Amino acid sequence: MRECEVLVDPRVELASVVQLYAPWNKERRKIKEYIYLDDVLKVFGRWKNHEAVRCFMDLFYSGFSYDALVGLMVHLSDPPLLKVTTELPKYIIGKAGSVESLKSFIKSLRDFALKSNFMGFYKNHQCFYENIIMLSNLKDDVQGTIMLLEDFFQVSVWRYNVVLTPLLEGNYGHYIKTSHGAEVFAFISPKEIVDGSPIFRSTTAVIEHEFMHAFVNPITEKFKNNVRKYSYLYKDLQSLSSIGYGNWETALNEFIIRACAIVIGSCYRGLKKEEITKWLCIEEKRGFKYIKLFYKAIRGYAKDRYKYGGFQEFYPKILKILDNLS
Repeated sequence: MRECEVLVDPRVELASVVQLYAPWNKERRKIKEYIYLDDVLKVFGRWKNHEAVRCFMDLFYSGFSYDALVGLMVHLSDPPLLKVTTELPKYIIGKAGSVESLKSFIKSLRDFALKSNFMGFYKNHQCFYENIIMLSNLKDDVQGTIMLLEDFFQVSVWRYNVVLTPLLEGNYGHYIKTSHGAEVFAFISPKEIVDGSPIFRSTTAVIEHEFMHAFVNPITEKFKNNVRKYSYLYKDLQSLSSIGYGNWETALNEFIIRACAIVIGSCYRGLKKEEITKWLCIEEKRGFKYIKLFYKAIRGYAKDRYKYGGFQEFYPKILKILDNLS
């Protein structure tokens, strides 16, 4: 059994509080009549014009995304110190524009945490956090997903984390390289609010998707020179930018991950042919126009994955199918 923790992470929760005061969050569509959110707004309202909020807004308007925000936080120590504990990836630095911009943001977060006594608030809400973790029942549910993914990709991961994000909307994945091996994160937002509590049940498919980024993205990075040769294909995929995939590399990763999810559904969960066809059509309508090509290639990998030795060894064959799109 792999080590997997389900938690509400104080680092991510600090960033979640700060982002609440960005002007685009005045209208919360999913999170309404929510006791915890009310507590947050009541306690931290006096800090809504803090430098941390302004820094976050500046970063966001310059291209910093929510996946970069939560990813950044797990490279830091707990509040209020927020020291950089593992090397910041180029992806996050690129989203921020520079290391200096990130340092300024981290410094402002540190000041926000100290002045607002954020950790006092976090400790006072431990019962709430423990309750939503218990109700999620995810620690046991996700073990099957972990075993499945490691068998499919033929890779072992050191540690898995499912981070519940009661103040965020959207789900994200991230990974960190450590001396022990890869540490993987899935940041999961509530599916709904029921009787004033966030509900995280039935999210294993989302967690599987976010975990897969830790298996696929590093391989794409390793083959980045070859991947860039096909960047011209993105001109026919512009609609993907509206759903968060604003460049060729992120779009390619998403094609691969979505195709893998369908193949896994077929090989491990016994999806019927008509269910697979329907799923592929749904992905095409979302803008993933080449999904059937990726599915066909990865289906071939799944049948002979032990022969290939792992997904990384098979990856060049995925790139080869892109030649047919030239």
